[in-house]
Amino acid sequence: MRIPTRLIVGIGNIGKQFKYTRHNIGFEVIEHFANRQRDEPIEWKETNAGRVGSTSVRFSTRSNDLDLIDLSSKRRRETTIKEGVPYPSMRCTMLLPSTFVNRSGSAVLQTIQRDRLKLRTNAMSMNGMDELIVVTDDVNVPFGQIRMRPSGGHGGHNGLRDITSRLGTNKYVRLRIGVGQADSGVALDKHVLGKFSSNEMKLLPSVLNFASDVLSVYIHRGYNAAGTVANSWDLDKYHSVLKEGKDC
Repeated sequence: MRIPTRLIVGIGNIGKQFKYTRHNIGFEVIEHFANRQRDEPIEWKETNAGRVGSTSVRFSTRSNDLDLIDLSSKRRRETTIKEGVPYPSMRCTMLLPSTFVNRSGSAVLQTIQRDRLKLRTNAMSMNGMDELIVVTDDVNVPFGQIRMRPSGGHGGHNGLRDITSRLGTNKYVRLRIGVGQADSGVALDKHVLGKFSSNEMKLLPSVLNFASDVLSVYIHRGYNAAGTVANSWDLDKYHSVLKEGKDC
């Protein structure tokens, strides 16, 4: 039986000069998520589309491997240990486009065609088709918060605009990582291409952990479970759940 693939795309710009810029938070999340995978080493390859890494992500019911859903509720934890999760094993392909933000769509389309992925058009349904999720920065979401949507407009983001244009559809999941709005008098391009502040850098590891944990929920439980966490939690709630869950 064919295992569905989750194509996880980080939006960003290639080059050391763009490291820790707000526009590159998608890259940071993907690399952080990849570094946390222990079941199977990530095989990164350079392709015409960009850096591509593939691995199998498996869910374990061992107490130290339970996810945010389990940590937030004793009842859910007991259910997971007894019944498992909808997608216990999933093939994941991670893409860091080399086309720069504004041309992200061409890299995504190349990868979909190369791997012959058959994408579902309704993230709410649970079936055996492949899925695309795009991780991107969002100036309309405060730093430290994330949002998840099953589809929708580009919100002025040129990377999402190009992906939608190239694919001919906006029906793909997007995980939007808040970078906050620009200060008064600062142009939008300078804001998103600027480095995180010193205070933001202190919180960035927590943001990356939070986003990576939401990705894990999405991979194994689907959009509804992951979207509930992403759209209703902040960093304080995230840290509280981690502490209380691990103390149980």
